[in-house]
Amino acid sequence: MERSAWGARQGEEMEEVEVVIAGGGVAGCAAAAEAARLGARVVLVSGESAFGALATIDEIEGVPGLAGVSGYELCPTLLQEAEQEGVEVRVGAVRALRAEAAGLVVEGDPGGLRASAVIAATGCAPIEPAWPSAAGLLGRGISYCASCDGPIFRGAPVAVVGGGDSGLQEALALLAQGTRPSVFEQRQVLPAADHLQRRVRAAHRIGIRVGARVVDVLGQGHVRAVVVEDVETRTCNETEVAGVFVYAGRTPETAWLGALDVLDEQGRIRVDARLGTEVPGLFAAGDVRAGSPMRAASALGDGITAAHAALEYLGGAGRR
Repeated sequence: MERSAWGARQGEEMEEVEVVIAGGGVAGCAAAAEAARLGARVVLVSGESAFGALATIDEIEGVPGLAGVSGYELCPTLLQEAEQEGVEVRVGAVRALRAEAAGLVVEGDPGGLRASAVIAATGCAPIEPAWPSAAGLLGRGISYCASCDGPIFRGAPVAVVGGGDSGLQEALALLAQGTRPSVFEQRQVLPAADHLQRRVRAAHRIGIRVGARVVDVLGQGHVRAVVVEDVETRTCNETEVAGVFVYAGRTPETAWLGALDVLDEQGRIRVDARLGTEVPGLFAAGDVRAGSPMRAASALGDGITAAHAALEYLGGAGRR
């Protein structure tokens, strides 16, 4: 299906739809497909970079029946299934949401949509470390995607910043691509799941440094080293690497909801048991919601739950 820019331009009549899904990742696609199956007219706004954060992951963990599937296989498949159900996919950034008597208005570039219900599934973005010397090195050694850029560094030492699930998953992917990865985690223990830690340690060729904070990246035109601080002694040393892969946490993409009182202290969306918010007609699914376990499987479930809750809100659940 052809995907188009979305929303009414200035001077045009506001386009009205039943359900708008903000976000084209796992939760958004699952919600869109399910709402369309239930008979709603659904518009999914995918954002400029479609599919969400999982699209760059080599191997997604913990999705029953889909062991070992990659993000770049799963995410396009989910979007295609949504389109096959009749979901209209629009490309553009969501900028704001406001509540009016006639419904919820989703504002974006360059226009907007009026919806009876909105499901927020905009996910999280990687936290970009404030490294003093890293300007100009993004794409020249600094990367946020091991599956995209790992093969460039075959045979070379690389740093993985962050010892959580994503960091260890991508360290394993980098090892398979022929690099020599070392994981740097500022906490004294790895926060990743036990099964991932076992896999990394069993590989024997992935370096692990805990209590080690990467405080800078050095290089002229390309990365040549990271500056690593020992969090206990506060001493620093340089470690030569050709690439730096950043998995140092994620921040929710909820700035577009800032005008509404629906966010918690971490910037995630407060929801009830049915994933509804205090704003009638607004629901949330996936990593963007408060209390999310931040897993692909939970995002899929969230999408289904939010779709049913939205259709019940509209009074149309099960009308097919």
